[in-house]
Amino acid sequence: MMGSIDFVFLCSFTVSVIWAASLSPKTIEDSDPGFDLYMGYDNLEEYDNHPIQFDHPLPDWLKGSLIRNGVGRYEVGNRKVENLLDGFAKITKWTFPGDGTTSFSTKFLRTSFYNESMSSNDIAPYATLGPLDPPFTLEETLKALENGMDNPNVNVYNFTENIVVLYDLWIMYNIDPRTLNLQEKINADVPNAKMGFPYASPISCAHPLQEIGTEHHLTFLGSLALLPGLKHKLTLVRVKSSTDREMIAQWEVENMPYMHSFSVTKKYAIFLGSPYFYEIQRMLKNLNMADTMVWYPDKPTMIYLVELSTGKVQTLQTECMFTMHHINAFEMDDQHIAVDVSDFGEAGVFSRASVEVIRNQTLRNSLLKSQPVIKRYILNLKDNTVDVMKFPSPARLPFSSNFDLPTINEKYRGKEYCFVYGFSAMIDGINYSNSSIVKKDMCKNTTDRAWFMKHHYLMEAWFVPFPQGTAEDDGYLLTPVLDGENRKSYLAVIDARNMTLVNKAELPTTVPFNIHGRLFDL
Repeated sequence: MMGSIDFVFLCSFTVSVIWAASLSPKTIEDSDPGFDLYMGYDNLEEYDNHPIQFDHPLPDWLKGSLIRNGVGRYEVGNRKVENLLDGFAKITKWTFPGDGTTSFSTKFLRTSFYNESMSSNDIAPYATLGPLDPPFTLEETLKALENGMDNPNVNVYNFTENIVVLYDLWIMYNIDPRTLNLQEKINADVPNAKMGFPYASPISCAHPLQEIGTEHHLTFLGSLALLPGLKHKLTLVRVKSSTDREMIAQWEVENMPYMHSFSVTKKYAIFLGSPYFYEIQRMLKNLNMADTMVWYPDKPTMIYLVELSTGKVQTLQTECMFTMHHINAFEMDDQHIAVDVSDFGEAGVFSRASVEVIRNQTLRNSLLKSQPVIKRYILNLKDNTVDVMKFPSPARLPFSSNFDLPTINEKYRGKEYCFVYGFSAMIDGINYSNSSIVKKDMCKNTTDRAWFMKHHYLMEAWFVPFPQGTAEDDGYLLTPVLDGENRKSYLAVIDARNMTLVNKAELPTTVPFNIHGRLFDL
């Protein structure tokens, strides 16, 4: 049962598009052409190393594989998922050999959940975030609770020698990056961490981070206390390989917060525990996993600052807020740390990500409005206080401080930086088909830029630095785009310096909305 909690993550996009409906009181004057190819609908096509052609030659230095995770199917046989976040995981890959050619692949992840569903022509009994239509029988429900969650459709990451697909659970899969086939399932032990009864330890993070200056990576483990009187535990974990883990610190929390990401500097790992809590009592009685978490708008956000060298944990408090994605953090001096995030304000949208709503334009535009705001939390380690800073937007780009799905130049991870790139939906306040990739200048606030095209649906971008680049923004942004009017997808190459489209390659099939991934050096 615990394994079904993870699917909360994919809501990040849903939250991003929801907020924009609040920007304008205008009525809907235009449709969203091609939205039925973008989100909430099936695309069953699969391709294996299909050649694609860019409009212009690619530079020889652009090598590797851009691999992204997402959702591609919501219905099997006569049964469908009702929650947008319960669709079957589908991986997409672009391979750049460095010889001027490019190939495209897309494939469903062959998990047990997927294989059993295809074999029975029905959605197999595994745990999901929301209900199904028609619902499981009692026997199927009990089997689903036994099987847990088996649908890692959020992120793709590399732990030194392995590439893994993962979500907000501790369990993950190795994949073969050449074939996109699943390999072994990983449920690694953490020596000295309390993972067994009276604790259940299903919770983790879809966004591990590299430990700066090392070949190791960092993630966390959430252990839920199953007995009254016990407190939950959070564990900061050093990942030396996909199976070799080391405990850095473990501390008790009164309430277990949902955390999709965190930040890291050279000295610290920083967690923002918003008051959106896993409720163990609800887990034991609710079949709808979206109801196992509760939002407390009157409680503060707890900040856990962990010193990497000693494991010492310092706790601070700040305003009630909710973030899915940390942007970056850096040490301003010995006593101050800046932590930048996209703040949605509240977490209430998680239980309302309905496929029925997404498929209906009128309902989409009437969803609860939740506007993400880019904020900087400045941690004062000396007096244990937190200051909150917002970033203004220029009048010409009023949405440039309102976005999610951020990416940065990873060379600046944990360091002082200026530029972040993010996804801003429905920028005209009318149509979801008008979205933008924003370039936010966190230093000057006057040079913000954006790239968008009418009726072109965008997704998260990935920053690829120029090999000989000297400036922070010397690089390309790679992102899939759906041309709604022509009902075709392409991979866009955007110059991050001036946010102009410099190259693109049309794809043999449309690519539904996918969220996270990166360019791997393969």
